[in-house]
Amino acid sequence: MGLGKEDETHEFKESISQLDKAVLSLTAMLNRHQKGAVYIGVLVDGTVKGIDIGPDTLMKVRNKIRDLVSPQIVCEISDRVDDSG
Repeated sequence: MGLGKEDETHEFKESISQLDKAVLSLTAMLNRHQKGAVYIGVLVDGTVKGIDIGPDTLMKVRNKIRDLVSPQIVCEISDRVDDSG
C-alpha cells in the first residue's frame, strides 16, 4: 500500500525517531498553508512501513507538539491499523 508522494501539505517520516523533524515540518506547513499532515511509519516514496505503537506513543507525540509549537495548535493524532495481512 502506498500513500502517493509528499507535497507541500503532506510529509512522510519513517520512524518515531524523526518526531522532532516531523513537528518542524508540520509547523512549516501550518505557517504556509494553514493545514498539513505528517505520516510516521511511511517511507519517502509513500510506501507504508508501519511502526510499533506502544501504550505511550500517541501521548509522546501530543506532548512533543505541545512542547515545541507556539502558539498552541489543535491537531488530530491517530493510529491506523492494517488488518489486511
